Amino acid sequence: MFIRIFNLVFVLLYLLHFLNIIFIPNEIRYFMMASYLVINLLGFIQNKFKSNNKLSDNDDFYLMNTNPKKPSPSDPDMVKFMADLNRSIEEKKEIEKVRNE
Repeated sequence: MFIRIFNLVFVLLYLLHFLNIIFIPNEIRYFMMASYLVINLLGFIQNKFKSNNKLSDNDDFYLMNTNPKKPSPSDPDMVKFMADLNRSIEEKKEIEKVRNE
């Protein structure tokens, strides 16, 4: 958003300068050109990293809450999940025990 507003102001100032409505000294114009190049380059690099995470057709996209609530231990889904987790851990321990013998 900042880059778009900056570019709009930049173009308007240069348009007014070239139409001889306002006068921009050389030092300020050179600074404006340098800042224009640097800011747009940084924006390009930032967008390049954002667009690297494209989803394919088979990918699932989950929007997660930034501050998830801690599940209560009495929640039936949580009880089932923990029971399944404990059972799978015990099965893996038994398999490793058989392999070691």
